Formats: sequence, structure tokens, C-alpha cells
Amino acid sequence: MNSDHKFTLAVGALALVAVLLVGFAVTQTAPRISSPPTTPEATVTDTAPATGKVDDAVSAFLADVEAEQNLLLEEESDLDLVTSDANAAGEFGQAYDENEL
Repeated sequence: MNSDHKFTLAVGALALVAVLLVGFAVTQTAPRISSPPTTPEATVTDTAPATGKVDDAVSAFLADVEAEQNLLLEEESDLDLVTSDANAAGEFGQAYDENEL
């Protein structure tokens, strides 16, 4: 091997080591993304024991309807947050109008 090949091989080996060291350093210092705390999506509501009375059955049914409505309202509020974010992102690219200030 002549000296040009030896020099190229040495420079290539040093470049490979440098890339590996930088890659290792970046992966070690990168911030870890933590997941948000999980909350149960749907909670199981306690049902009233079966008594055979119509009033108890209607009360249990109304309680279930109310719990379902609460879940739907939470989902709608989440949807409102998403659409407001999408609208804000869409408005971000609009031209500046000094008269709006």
C-alpha cells in the first residue's frame, strides 16, 4: 500500500470513530419525552342492585344516561381544543395586517 491509501484509510477510520462518538453523545443527552399521565377513558359506574322496582330501574337508567352525557361532553371539549389548534395553525401562515392591532 502506498502512503496515499494509508492516509485515506486513517482519515476514514478517524471520521467513523468521530461519527460514532457524536451519535452516542447525542443519544445520551437527548431529553426523554415522557408520556402524559394516563387517565381511565371510561369509568365503570356502580349499578344499583336489581330490586325489581320500576323506580329503581329508571333511576339506574338515568344515572347511566348522565354518565354517558358527561363522557360525550368531555369528548366534545377535546374536539373543540383540536379544532381551535387547527384553526390557529391555519391562521399562522396568513399575511400580516397592521390594522388588526
